[in-house]
Amino acid sequence: MKYLILTLFILPTLSFAATKMVPLDMKPGLWEYKTDIGTDSIMAQAMANIPQAQRAMMKKMLQAKMKDVNKPVKQCLTTDQINNPEKQFKEALTKNDNMKDCKMLAKKSTSKLFEGNLNCPKSGRNIYIKVIVKNSKHIINDVKMPMGGGAPKLIQSVGRWISASCPK
Repeated sequence: MKYLILTLFILPTLSFAATKMVPLDMKPGLWEYKTDIGTDSIMAQAMANIPQAQRAMMKKMLQAKMKDVNKPVKQCLTTDQINNPEKQFKEALTKNDNMKDCKMLAKKSTSKLFEGNLNCPKSGRNIYIKVIVKNSKHIINDVKMPMGGGAPKLIQSVGRWISASCPK
């Protein structure tokens, strides 16, 4: 889960590698992200192979594990982070042992759109990333990544700018 959260919240400011780096058109300050990882479809998949008598217990366990997944998360983005996404991304990767070997390959990078793949040989993950800037106060992150050993899942996060100042 830490891997997913780190990936989602460094996305809005990255755009580099094979394509020329272009910072996204985002306002600096406090942002709030709401993420939908499709918990209903994950639960339905998990329930499909469980005998009817055990489904209620399993559903309760899954709901307890996933209760905080869709809660909004706040992040402060500085002007430097927005203008230098490569630096921010590299700093974030060095803090996570599972992501130190990851490389971003940008396919498309403009002030309104970023598309690329995050390739992580150590974990064997290949994560597709798309960030759409609706306006300087509203973005959408689409991430397609393998979860739980199954087929890749689409995870969508919507970011909204809250204020120019960040809590201390």
